[in-house]
Amino acid sequence: MISRSLRYLFAAGLVGFTSYSAFAQNPFESIERPPFSDEQQQSTESPVSLGSDIFSTGGYATVRTPDILPTSAENSSALITETTYASVEVPSPQTYSEDISTSAILNRLATVEAELYSLKSESIVANLEEKLKKPTYSLGGRIHIDHWSFGQSDEGIGWLENPPSMPAGPMDGQDPEDRVGFRRVRLELKGDAPAEMFWRFQIDFAKAENSEFKDVYIGWGGFPANQKIVVGHQKRPIGLDHWNSSRFNVFIERPFVVEAHNEDARRLGIGVWGENDSQSLFWQYGVYQNENIVDDGQAIGDDLQVSVNGRLGGSIYDDDENWFHWALIGQIAFPDGNAGPGATNSNEGRFRTRPEARSDSRWLNTGRITGETHADTIGAELMYNRGPLNLTSEAMFTHVNRSQSAGPEADFYGYYVQASYFLTGDHMNYKRSVGSLDRPSIMENFDPFSNCNPSCGAWQVAVRYSMLDLTDGDIQGGVGRSVTYGLNWWFSPYARIQFNAIRGSVRGHEDVMGFTGGDYTIYGTRYALDF
Repeated sequence: MISRSLRYLFAAGLVGFTSYSAFAQNPFESIERPPFSDEQQQSTESPVSLGSDIFSTGGYATVRTPDILPTSAENSSALITETTYASVEVPSPQTYSEDISTSAILNRLATVEAELYSLKSESIVANLEEKLKKPTYSLGGRIHIDHWSFGQSDEGIGWLENPPSMPAGPMDGQDPEDRVGFRRVRLELKGDAPAEMFWRFQIDFAKAENSEFKDVYIGWGGFPANQKIVVGHQKRPIGLDHWNSSRFNVFIERPFVVEAHNEDARRLGIGVWGENDSQSLFWQYGVYQNENIVDDGQAIGDDLQVSVNGRLGGSIYDDDENWFHWALIGQIAFPDGNAGPGATNSNEGRFRTRPEARSDSRWLNTGRITGETHADTIGAELMYNRGPLNLTSEAMFTHVNRSQSAGPEADFYGYYVQASYFLTGDHMNYKRSVGSLDRPSIMENFDPFSNCNPSCGAWQVAVRYSMLDLTDGDIQGGVGRSVTYGLNWWFSPYARIQFNAIRGSVRGHEDVMGFTGGDYTIYGTRYALDF
């Protein structure tokens, strides 16, 4: 009995091994392809050999498999020559009855792959949709370390920097002092929120004892004409050089005219930003507080002292290296020209600025203009870039309206022109949606010790002429003129060292200890990095 069973097992193993060997040598030789349409017989029961007998019967095939249990031990050859069959119905291979060529298999694999990719894409979209249900954020910041050296200057400059104090002090009339320190130590968080909202939060720690917030706002997008509404502490749309980020400006400090008309740039307000679909036009407008609230975070007073601002511009854009920018700006400011000593708020009707360097005092300064009812400002911006060359200019004119009892009306104006050039062939970039400079393209980062391609980074030279007239009638804020020479050494698009040399003058200032101005020379250096 045991011997008979062993013979059965040996015979079954032999059949299995023979079939497996043939299949392993060529896995497709043991399978006859289904007949093509023109090869099929009229009968629907065309046999196909798949290692067993298969007969098509409509939508199913009858699979007849050999029964390896013979009726007696003596005729065990029946394992091969005589078999019995058991029938099992499986789906018919009629789907594959027309073509199983290599190209067809590849096409079907591609179809399956596309379906899998579609399912994966749907999963990614679902994941993104889930993330959009929560606010997002990203971290950034900048570090600016400045050194200022005040060279030879006239005696009158000392009195503008250190005016007489009450009681008289040892610094009265002294020349400006050299200084080194942090100009900006700024951290920033920004992101999006559900309902097409966005937000931004910046705080500057350069004044260690009194940190200041910068951009702090929330906003909504998705309005017609690609517009978005911004509510909070933000830049007023006046002055191209203010609208540019300090990360990308060519010179260390901003020109007279921009700083005098929009001191510190940011105010609490409601603004609208927009652009057309092609970004050939952009606009910003809004209503803002005149008072600078960086110290206490609020404006208090019965007089709102607001300004209404607008900026409309556009660009002719060939590519990243070649473009032309233009813009027109307007502002109507309503200060409290009659604010008295007992008022919580102060009269914000004034124009003042430093000498395009970081001095203690504003050397051009109208003071608070008594009786000012409103001030109307108009201006124009032009910027042209051709490869490594960049040319920029701005001009502003302001008419100050005053009550008759306070004094005559006054007109102030100023402008600047500047040119910069990359000696290493790099170029400035432009952000069309808001009309401002963007991060420059630096072809090779600083890497002088590279064995393959040593590089000293990018070198940019620049010059600027700046003028501002704040003297008219009984208001004698002074007339300032300066020429600034600049050299920027870019280590990467995110880091640079800036060198500025300034030669300037002040004339027509209100008399201070017998002086109405003077000439000065200043040298500045900045080490800058942003992330």
